[in-house]
Amino acid sequence: MRTTEYIIILFLIIVLYQDLRYRAISWPVFPLLAFTGFVDHTLLSTFMEVMYTSLINLGFLLLILSLSFLYFKFRHVKFKEFSKKYIGTGDLLFFVFLSVIFTSPNFILFFISGLIIILILSIIIGFFNPEFINKGIPLAGFQAFLVLFTILANNILKIDLLHNPSLINQLLQA
Repeated sequence: MRTTEYIIILFLIIVLYQDLRYRAISWPVFPLLAFTGFVDHTLLSTFMEVMYTSLINLGFLLLILSLSFLYFKFRHVKFKEFSKKYIGTGDLLFFVFLSVIFTSPNFILFFISGLIIILILSIIIGFFNPEFINKGIPLAGFQAFLVLFTILANNILKIDLLHNPSLINQLLQA
């Protein structure tokens, strides 16, 4: 395991703890996490490849968030309410971190599957503990747990789930 991965794991544990406990995350964690993730990714690829995939991932993220905002706009929800009630700043900043650590196909796969897993997990938790969900879903915290799990699985299974651009092809062939 690379030193940068240990640092990322430390930051992910901080995000998970703070989001579950306070439903808020200290903002300095995000630039440090994104920088460390970017450095880790550039250890395995070229700087230009990482920049290119990060921009593609941010474009995808911007498209999804724009469509979400338009949906809520048609439901007469103002931007302030959208950014406070439905998705927090910490969640958005965590998405930026995700965009720099994954290659584009893996980012899209992780983003969509992560949201589905978190939705299912939130429904199950809400069934047993409605008060937990009433405080809001700790999206960044749950995603931090999934990234943590992914990094550990990478190192145990020796499969690169973050940076391998042919991962989807491997999954489809299996």
